[in-house]
Amino acid sequence: MIFTVVIALFICLMLIVGIYAKRRTGLGADEYYLAGRRIGGLVSWATYFSTTYSAFMLVGLVGYSYMFGVGALGFELIYLMGLMLAVFFGPYFYAVSRVRNCLTPSQILSDRYESRVVGFTAALIYLVFLIPYMSVQLIGPAIIFDRLSNHALPFEIGVLIMATTTLIYTFIGGMRGVAWTDLIQGLIFLFSALTLLIYVFSMAGGLNAFSILESKYPELLSVPGGMGRFTFTYFLNLTIPWFFFCLSNPQVVQRFFIPKSPRAMGRMIKGFVAVGFIYTIIVVLVGLVARVFIESSMVKPRLEPDYITPTILELSPPALAILLMVSIMAASISTLDSILLTLSSIVSIDIVGGKYNPVFIGRLSMTILTIMVTVFALTRPGVIVELSVASSAGLLSIVPSLIAAIKWGRGSGIASLLSIAAGGLTSALTQILKLSLYGFGAGPLTLLVSTATFIIASLLTKPLAKSKNYIREIENYVKLHFSST
Repeated sequence: MIFTVVIALFICLMLIVGIYAKRRTGLGADEYYLAGRRIGGLVSWATYFSTTYSAFMLVGLVGYSYMFGVGALGFELIYLMGLMLAVFFGPYFYAVSRVRNCLTPSQILSDRYESRVVGFTAALIYLVFLIPYMSVQLIGPAIIFDRLSNHALPFEIGVLIMATTTLIYTFIGGMRGVAWTDLIQGLIFLFSALTLLIYVFSMAGGLNAFSILESKYPELLSVPGGMGRFTFTYFLNLTIPWFFFCLSNPQVVQRFFIPKSPRAMGRMIKGFVAVGFIYTIIVVLVGLVARVFIESSMVKPRLEPDYITPTILELSPPALAILLMVSIMAASISTLDSILLTLSSIVSIDIVGGKYNPVFIGRLSMTILTIMVTVFALTRPGVIVELSVASSAGLLSIVPSLIAAIKWGRGSGIASLLSIAAGGLTSALTQILKLSLYGFGAGPLTLLVSTATFIIASLLTKPLAKSKNYIREIENYVKLHFSST
C-alpha cells in the first residue's frame, strides 16, 4: 500500500511541475524545445546530469560492479574522461545554436553541409538507435516495481506507469518542465545513492568490507575481473561508444543549446564533472560492497546484472527500499523525458521539415515514440548496460560529420551522407549478426568505418564554397564570448 502511495505522490509532483512549466513557457518551437535558451547554470547542470545518469547507473552499473568488479569503474570513468570533448566542443555547439539558430544536432548537419538529406539521414539514425536506450529507462524501474511489490505491480504494469508518466509531463511542459523536474530528480538520486552506500557499508562490516573483498573475492579487484569479463577487446567495445557519448547522443548535444550564457554553460560542465565523478564512485562501491553484504545474508540472487539491485532493495529496510525505488524511477524518467523531447524536435524540424506547427508535430511524434519504446521494452530485449552501449555504438556514425561541421572546412555533404549511412549500416549489421573483427565489435568498427568514409569521400569531393566562412563565423563567436570562461 505504502509502495503504491509513494509512486502516486511522486507522479503527482512531476505532473504539477510540468503544468507549472507550461504556464511559464511561451509560444513557438524555440520556447518548447529549448526553453528560450534561457536556462541558468544550476538547472542546466541538473538537466545535463539527470539526462546522462539513468537506470543504467543504479541498476546496470551496480550489477556489473557486483558481478565483474572494478573493470566497471574503469568503464564508467572513460565516460567522464570523454567530457574533455564537451569542454572543447561545447562552446561551438552553443555558438552554432545562437549564430545559426539551430534547434537540433541534425539541423547543424543540414545547415553546415547545405543538405536536408544529410540532416534527415542523421535524424533516422538517432531515431533507430535510441530506441534500445529509451527502453532501458522503462525496464530498470519495472523490474524494481515487480520485486518490491511482491508482483502486485508486475513488470508490464511498471513499464506502462513509467511510459505514461514521462509522456504526460514532457508533452505538457516541454524543455522547461523537463529541466525543472530534472533538478528535483537529480537531487533525489544523488541523496538516495549515498544513503544506500552508507547502509550497505554498515551491513557489510564497515571498512572491513574491503578486507573481505580482497580475501574472498580478489578477482573483483583486478582485471579481467569476475568471470573474466573485462578482457581488453570487451573493455574497448564498451568504452569507445561511452567516450564519445557527449557528442553522439542528441539529447546531450542539445543541452549545450539551452544555457542562458557562456558562464552558465561553464558552470554546467564543471558541475557535471565534479558531481558525476562522485556519483560514479558511489555507485561502483555499492556494487562491490553489496557482494559482501548479499552473500553474508545467505541470499542467492539471480545472477544477472539487472537483478542485483532488486535483491539489495529486498534486503533493505522498507523506508530505504522505497527511497531507492523512487530514485531509480526518477533517474529513468529524467533520461527518458530528455530523449523524448529531443527526438520529437528532430522529427518536427529535420524529418517533417518545420513545414507544419513544430510543437504539434513534436507532441504527436512523442506519443508515437512512447508507444514504440513501450512495446520494445515489453519484449525484455537484453541487459541494461549492453543495451545502453548498443545504442551509443550506432550513434557513433554521426560523430565524424558533427565534429567536421564545426572544425573542418574540407568536409562535404556527400562525404557526410556516405559516412553516416556506412557507419549506421556497419553498426546495425555488426550487432544483428553478432559480427566482430579480431574481437572488436560494433562501437570500434562503426567509428572506424564512418571516420574513414568521411575523410576519404571529403578528399575526393569538392568542399562547399561557404564552409570556411561558416566555421570562421562560429570560431569568432566562441573567441568573443568564451575567452573569459
